[in-house]
Amino acid sequence: MNRLTQIRLRYFILPLLLIAACSTGWYLVAGMPAPEARSQPNVVALRAPVPAAAAALPAPPRPRVAAVGDSLLYNLDTRISAYTDIAYRDDRAFTGAVTDAGYRPVLVSGRPGYATAELSDQVDTAVAARPDALVFVSGSNEAVDVARGQAPTPDGASMADAIGAALDEMAGIGCVVWPTVTTQSNIPMYWGTQTWAPAEVNRALRDEAARRPNLHVVDWDALSAGHLPGSADPWYMPDGLHHTSAGETAFEAAILETLAQCEEER
Repeated sequence: MNRLTQIRLRYFILPLLLIAACSTGWYLVAGMPAPEARSQPNVVALRAPVPAAAAALPAPPRPRVAAVGDSLLYNLDTRISAYTDIAYRDDRAFTGAVTDAGYRPVLVSGRPGYATAELSDQVDTAVAARPDALVFVSGSNEAVDVARGQAPTPDGASMADAIGAALDEMAGIGCVVWPTVTTQSNIPMYWGTQTWAPAEVNRALRDEAARRPNLHVVDWDALSAGHLPGSADPWYMPDGLHHTSAGETAFEAAILETLAQCEEER
């Protein structure tokens, strides 16, 4: 290296390199990009905000169900027949079945031997509980009273009047489920061969259903026709009116199916 090159390196090139190095270092210390980097766009990658977990929505309230009736409901809910001293149901009572089906029972009240008019106080109690649906199991005792001549009038008029009055009490309830009465003739301790009496109950129910949108009739008479006492699969006890364990299960299922139809229509 000659003398001139040494002078250029020492007095010109090295100072310039030193200045450039110091300048870049100052920017780095200051947290700023070096001059040549400042011409590039300053892109900052933003992370999308993570939404907070949505609060769990409360479960919708269970539809409220009340049930009022005669011995058929009493037996259905207590597991014990009102007319025998043995338990003949081997499944859960009606209240439990209603709960398992997704409803909230607010009243289940069965009164053996009561006719429709005699259940008026129970209906009032059920209506006061503000149920979404009311199951009403009645009509058999009306047929008995008419067949025996114990009704106010010996024809279907008294039964129709009692049924209409009960439904008037239930007019504010969105769904009323009412099973028909069996019309089989081998019931000597009740109406014997006078099957016109239970048939009049069923006719009155169908007439009322035609003009009352909230009334849903369960055609239990038709459903149970092939399961009479003495058949291969009897749903009725020997008295021809009250249900066996299998009959209880079928009766319960028919009622719950109709309740479900009510919910679909709401």
